[in-house]
Amino acid sequence: MPTRYGRSPWIDQFPKSRIPTYPAHRGPIKVDAAIVGGGLTGCVTAYAFAAAGIKVALFEAETLGRGTSGASTGWISEDPGASFVEVEKLLGVRKTRYAWEAWRRAALDFAAVIRRLELKCDLEPRASLLLATTPEQAARLSREQKARKSAGLDAVSVKGPAIVAEVGVSNSVGLRGREGATMNPYRATLGFAAAAAASSSRRRCQPRRCFGRSRGISGSRARTSRLPIPFRRRSGIDLASGQPLFGIPPRRRTWSGGSMMNDC
Repeated sequence: MPTRYGRSPWIDQFPKSRIPTYPAHRGPIKVDAAIVGGGLTGCVTAYAFAAAGIKVALFEAETLGRGTSGASTGWISEDPGASFVEVEKLLGVRKTRYAWEAWRRAALDFAAVIRRLELKCDLEPRASLLLATTPEQAARLSREQKARKSAGLDAVSVKGPAIVAEVGVSNSVGLRGREGATMNPYRATLGFAAAAAASSSRRRCQPRRCFGRSRGISGSRARTSRLPIPFRRRSGIDLASGQPLFGIPPRRRTWSGGSMMNDC
């Protein structure tokens, strides 16, 4: 796939005539949940709400999927990408093992939903190989493999000729991952938005353009750069952003069924 610096191949290769459009937000609407941010996280969340029979509206300032999601690698990782050894020092082996298992289940469930909805986003199961090329890295990776295996997790060490044959790197050791996947993140984003919007009449989803970027929560309004979105105190709002939401004080990052999520 040809690439250009600063451009997303996922977006560039998508036919412009097939880019979906949704109505602009005008006036008050009544929903049980509002989602601010039309990236992959926001669209998946909108689908989850709509599939559960919850009336939801999705707000996006620009075009769905053209922020962090459209520029991402499309890698569905089976683990958090952190050091099990370091997290275990902070949380203990039981909680750390639970976090790794929960992440693995979430990755498998996410891929299963994509298949069930028959989203055309080039989903493919992929193995991964975490490599260490220096003695210091090799020592850390060996401790990581032993800690994961001791905790009862799948942790397969790969050495020598096997690595050379697979990736052409010598003098290296690796840690095998076997349950990852790749996808086209832009197509997945549009697919989940369409799946949410196409839900039955009792499972309503309303994707909306809100003409502005998210600025945070103030009182009973979710504020963008150009307009506030009123909501009831018992409503839920999820902010799904690929960027840190510094405008929201820590005490307001969760409220009345709402949360803050990142697309990263």
